[in-house]
Amino acid sequence: MNRLTHYFGMAMKVSFPRMLPKLVNYAKRKLRKPTPLVKNYAPQIVSLVMINRCNLRCKFCAYANNGVFDGEKSEVTLDSVKTMFSHPLLKKAIVVDLLGGEPLLCKDLPEIIAFFASHGCLTNLVTNGILLADKIYELKKAGITSVNVSIYSENINVLRNTLYGINKIFPVQTSYVLTKSQIEENPQEIMEIIEMSKNSGCKFMTFNIFIPGGKNANFNDVITDDLPAYHSLLAQVKNKFNDFVLWRPVVHSSKNEGSGVFDKKCRDLWKKITVNANGEIIPCCGIAPYCLPNVNVFTSTADEIYNHPDMVELRNNLLNKSIPAPMVCQTCHLLGEAGW
Repeated sequence: MNRLTHYFGMAMKVSFPRMLPKLVNYAKRKLRKPTPLVKNYAPQIVSLVMINRCNLRCKFCAYANNGVFDGEKSEVTLDSVKTMFSHPLLKKAIVVDLLGGEPLLCKDLPEIIAFFASHGCLTNLVTNGILLADKIYELKKAGITSVNVSIYSENINVLRNTLYGINKIFPVQTSYVLTKSQIEENPQEIMEIIEMSKNSGCKFMTFNIFIPGGKNANFNDVITDDLPAYHSLLAQVKNKFNDFVLWRPVVHSSKNEGSGVFDKKCRDLWKKITVNANGEIIPCCGIAPYCLPNVNVFTSTADEIYNHPDMVELRNNLLNKSIPAPMVCQTCHLLGEAGW
């Protein structure tokens, strides 16, 4: 399994004529040299933060402070999503990632999925899976194209009992966030999590690399390419589960030095944008607490958002390989990954 195969499988579930304008938009980005100002295409991927509440209290959560959700509650509705995705910035997205919080707590979720399906969007739901067994049939009926179940220590016991039955209705994939402390202290648990996912009938599993951010950032848990425990785990996994596990790149150790020339391949600022239930814009997926000031999808134009001064400054930096990446990017493994 690789990412291209995964996205091709998703695309087979959506009407091609409805996807055609979105594919043209994607082709424009691929055929044009990236520039700081973007005028000719819109983001191809939209991450929609549907709700800022969750039924778990994970210690590393970007939205909780010591397990407490202290921000004002926000949640999308079908009407607000229709308004958002009529905006020129969002309506040509090929993929919509449905995020939280926990998106299964969103009351209008099935209707929102059906709306995206009717408009030729691929929808990828990212969930902790606690409520999934009760809702998977309804999501399948609504037209969901992909479900990713994030595994944590807080939900693994539930998933051991429910993943097999969920996969009988709609095969899902799982993901797990690797941290430096865990691969050094308990690599065997990671191997057991992979085995549980595979034996439950999941399509594949992705290892995401920890990115410090939010209210509980821990920069000591960043994995770099000079970590012996990482290479040991990589070898074990490839030996036993090579065709089942997808790996994301880790941070190059030189990127933590704050100087030098870096291979800055990331193109998320040209292809992806995140919007929350209030219409606020987050530049990419890696800096959750930061929203672009003075713009909102309900009130601002596509140019005001997509070519916001902060976006242009970040793009300028990524295109200039003679200077270090922004500090916010230096501990992000996506810095070295161009993506599709």
